[in-house]
This record gives sequence, C-alpha cells and structure tokens, in this order.
Amino acid sequence: MSYFISIFFCLLLLSGCSWGLASASGSSDCSDDGSIENYHKAKFDSFLTQFAPYKHVGLDKSLFDVREKYSTERYEPVIDNFYFSLFLPYDDECKCEARQIVYSPCCKIERANYYIVSFNGACDIPRVACYPYDDNILATYDKTGRIIDFAIVGTVGDVEAYKIYPLESDNEIAYTQYVFKACENLYDGDCDVATYKVTIDEDGKIDKCLIREEKNIKVTLSEKWYND
Repeated sequence: MSYFISIFFCLLLLSGCSWGLASASGSSDCSDDGSIENYHKAKFDSFLTQFAPYKHVGLDKSLFDVREKYSTERYEPVIDNFYFSLFLPYDDECKCEARQIVYSPCCKIERANYYIVSFNGACDIPRVACYPYDDNILATYDKTGRIIDFAIVGTVGDVEAYKIYPLESDNEIAYTQYVFKACENLYDGDCDVATYKVTIDEDGKIDKCLIREEKNIKVTLSEKWYND
C-alpha cells in the first residue's frame, strides 16, 4: 500500500512542477517595445560624435588621419571599451590578443543607406608575431548602428609599411602593403608586396580584392615616400 501512496505523491509533485513552469512562462513577456533598439541607436549616435566629418572628395590617405591631428574640438582620443563591445569589429583570427587593441577615431562619412567610419587600431601585444603594429580599419554601419562590414586598409609596424592610392570612384580606395623579412632592415630589404583595391557597394558591403602580389623582392622605401 505504501508503494502506491509514494507513486501518488510523486505524480502530484511532478504535476505541480509542470503547472508552475506553465504559469511562469505564461506570465512573462519577452516582446521588445523598441527600448533596446532606441538604446542602441542613442549609443551609436554618441559613438559617431567621436569622429570628424570627412571633407575630401574621394577616398584618400587622409581618411585615416587620427582626429587629434586636425581637430580643436574636445573628444576622446581613444575609443572606450564600452563602444568596443557594441560597435567595433573583432575577428577571432585577428593577429592581436583580445582586448589589447587601442582604437583611435578618424573620420566618418554619411551615405544614403549607411555610414562609413575609419579608425586606427594599435596593437601592442600580437598573438603570434613579436612586433607591435597599427591597422587602418574601415567599417560600415546601417543607420541604426548595426555593423555591415569592415576591412583593414593598410598596416604599419616594425616589419610592415603601406601606401594608399586614391581612385576615381568615391567608394573605392587602393593600397600597397609591404611586409619585410626582418625589422632591422625596415624599408630596405627583402619583402612581400601586395596591392589591394577596396570597394564599398551601395548596401555598405566591402569588397577587398587582391590586384597584384610579389614575393621576396628587394625594396627600398624612403621616409619621404611614406609621407607623400
């Protein structure tokens, strides 16, 4: 008899648990009234204030001038980690250790359907190589602040240099990347050279196309060449 009573109470407890779960799930409301989207948009608008409007016709190397070089307005020269988590692209295959990139704002461009934003990412602690480096990063966002795409447009460091070339289209830019074999011979020695064309389409997607590549060639670069 006690056996059947035990089974009865077990069934009663299980049914009570199921009723409680049903009641809890029925009472919660997971619908979004727009407050999350409004919060994200407000933070994106604040994020954009850190970038200077790009005033040149066509994309050129000035797109990656850190804002402090030509602005007298007050702003944060380094993008806060809070914005990093919301708006900055991070690739798991990135050469830098997570959270070891320091971002500096450059420029912003507003298009009909999206924004173009440029910034500099300085890495002091690379994942593999022992040489620190800085990346020029181009990113696109829709009008609500959702990232569409991003691409690196030139890297400079102890073993790397680049040169940017403007193109005729307002949505295209090209650059040549130099990677030297040894840092003691920077700008004068054997290196790998690759030239890319970066195109932003009408939806904000970024296409980075390899145009030409050469391996183990002798290159001598002057400081004047780099600054031209």
